[in-house]
Parts: sequence; structure tokens; C-alpha cells
Amino acid sequence: MKRHYFSILLSILIFTGCSNPVTAPVNPFIDYRCEIIVNRVIDGDTFTWLINNEEYSIRILGIDCFETKHNDRLIGQAAKAGISEDSAFTLGLIAKAFADSLLTGKNVILTRDSAESNFDTYNRLLRHVFINGKSYSDSIISKGLSVN
Repeated sequence: MKRHYFSILLSILIFTGCSNPVTAPVNPFIDYRCEIIVNRVIDGDTFTWLINNEEYSIRILGIDCFETKHNDRLIGQAAKAGISEDSAFTLGLIAKAFADSLLTGKNVILTRDSAESNFDTYNRLLRHVFINGKSYSDSIISKGLSVN
């Protein structure tokens, strides 16, 4: 765990992978707004990006997509939504495919929410995400692919 925090601190100190074309480079770990390129989608509400060949995770604020693995969390999500576990799982896979098509390899804007923690319990950066000027959360909610 300490190694992970050291790695983040080191990345912050040598950070060059995130820049705003109008201003000096910014840092997604601490700055309010930053543009990055999405590396890989984990599921409908989580993706990664790279800094110096090290992968970091972003958990998107404002949504909670169904899990893409059969586990206790998926069972709870299905119960909350009043649907079967298999239906919830299928919606999770659809959300992941939607996120993948919309985000992978694309430039997105991350914005920090001062009312939220910077990281969650899994050390994922918590951010609102915008693509082409539109809220990703609003897009996935409008498709019915978020639990909330």
C-alpha cells in the first residue's frame, strides 16, 4: 500500500502525461480540471490512463453501473434495481461496451468535485468525466445503464 502511494507521489513529481493545450501542464491527481487519454475501460464506471507507462484508475462520479462479474455486489445491485442477477450482469456488459466505444483512446476532461474525496477505498481517482463537451454520466444514465 505504501509503495502505491510512493508511486503516485513519484508520478506527481515527474508528471508529464497530462496537459492542457492552452496552459501549462496540469496534474490529474490534484488539479481541478485536466485532459487525459483513456487507456482501457474496466466497466461502465471505471477506466484507466497511463502516466510514464504506469496505469491508474478513474472511478466516474455520479453513476454506478452494474458489475461485469458475478459477485455479491452484482447481487445487491440487481436486488436494488428489482431485476435478476443475469439481467444486471447483461446490463453491466452493455455498459462496459458503451463506455469502451465512447471512451477508449479518446481525450476526456476530468473535473474534480470538491465535495468528494480525491480517491476511493480502492485508490481510484474520483472524477466527473466529459467527452466532446458532454457529461459521460448523463450519457450512460440516459441509456438506462446506471443503477442510480
